[in-house]
Amino acid sequence: MAVIELFHCEKIKGKATGLLWISIIALAVVLLGGPSWGKESKMKMVILYDNYPHKKGLLTGWGFSCLIEAEGKRILFDTGGDGHILLHNMRSLAIDPKAID
Repeated sequence: MAVIELFHCEKIKGKATGLLWISIIALAVVLLGGPSWGKESKMKMVILYDNYPHKKGLLTGWGFSCLIEAEGKRILFDTGGDGHILLHNMRSLAIDPKAID
């Protein structure tokens, strides 16, 4: 069973946001090789870009980006509209874009 850690201070609001989370988790499971039956694994999701401020020093804008880490892989799910905001927030969170698979 996968243990998912979500790094976001706001509660998930509305059906559209819930559907987005379901889509992201499904994408992560597919891209990271499916569920690991019989063993516990951890999945970490870090919000990089959102229209809700959740950490001091991060910029906001319309769109959504998160870094998904599981099974030794790091993937970026990005629907953000401004690459400068994404890169700024990655620097603020000490995430190296070159370290993403």
